[in-house]
Amino acid sequence: MPTLPEALRQLTSHLQSGGVFQPDRTAAWVVSEATGIPRLELSLHPGRPVSPSELAALDDGAARLLRGEPLAYVLGTWGFHGLEIRCDSRALIPRPETEELVEQAIRRGGARILDVGTGTGCVALALAAALPDAEIHALDRSEEALALARENAERLGLARRVRFHLGDLREGLPGGPYDGIVSNPPYVTESEWAELDRSVRDYEPPLALRGGPDGLELIRALASAARAAVAPGGWLALEIGAAQGPAVLEILEGSGWRRGRMLPDAAGRDRIAIGDATHV
Repeated sequence: MPTLPEALRQLTSHLQSGGVFQPDRTAAWVVSEATGIPRLELSLHPGRPVSPSELAALDDGAARLLRGEPLAYVLGTWGFHGLEIRCDSRALIPRPETEELVEQAIRRGGARILDVGTGTGCVALALAAALPDAEIHALDRSEEALALARENAERLGLARRVRFHLGDLREGLPGGPYDGIVSNPPYVTESEWAELDRSVRDYEPPLALRGGPDGLELIRALASAARAAVAPGGWLALEIGAAQGPAVLEILEGSGWRRGRMLPDAAGRDRIAIGDATHV
């Protein structure tokens, strides 16, 4: 049986030959998952043998990665805002820019907040964890995604803190009025979709990504539906594509939102749009 360092080297080489992004980092994640040893502690076990069952798990993980499957799906969980979120092809993988969206929602707060297009539930659950006095609602049009969100809520002990709703935002938002509405809606344009990496295009759900020809189809519907569902003085926070800022501000203004503004992500790109229900 190979030792832990030998298995790690072999897997890294295999992934590198297959063109997997950041093969050393990816291999460390897979070895950690297979052995149960924290990723940052792998180097502390130089003589530790890797069992046949663990080798089988490494082989399975390598095969999935080489086919293009995202690392988060191979691992089965992904970190988001201090929470371990279960991930699979039923919903979009949580991303760092969405953590910044959560931060903006936390700053604004409110007694009742709705997450539209909840997917894994990561945004709603992060808000529930950070705002213990708030009533959090979560909406998705996919029954499969909503089932995954509920599973995550149970795993994290937050099931009683979030109310889940199945429905299409284009048919109205349930349970209002809300003090705040937050969403990471589908905003990928048709031209962008054709250029996406295969790990995204072939594995993550198109329903959570594709936003119509210009990427703004669901944002238009949401801006209008949210304005009708938010309380006076409430707010709307959206994650958007980096080139969509001017168009989204026009949509917000046309839907009756005031003080529409863009906030940059950590890379300095306009990725978060904010609207207020009244002048402040």
